[in-house]
Amino acid sequence: MFSSYCFFPFAKESIFSGKAIAIFMTISFILVVLVKYLLFYYLKKYRIITGSNFRNAIIIGYTQEAKNLKELFEKRNDYGYRFFGYFSDKKSMIKLKEKWQT
Repeated sequence: MFSSYCFFPFAKESIFSGKAIAIFMTISFILVVLVKYLLFYYLKKYRIITGSNFRNAIIIGYTQEAKNLKELFEKRNDYGYRFFGYFSDKKSMIKLKEKWQT
């Protein structure tokens, strides 16, 4: 069992037992995880249904990994990224300029 106590500077006796602190921390952790999961799930569905709440993405470099990331952005709209183009010496920036002006 927990034998630690929580002391406040101006109190002469302990206010919370170790068991109460453990219960509070467990409940708090469960609530935070639940809220984060529900928010993630809601935003994912919201992006699919409405087509909004996207972040603009530009990839620096033009490598095979960059191409794979571009394909991921285009295939998985539920991630919430809108791909605009590459910044690289290897690829022309025409595609980026066209998308940015629209």
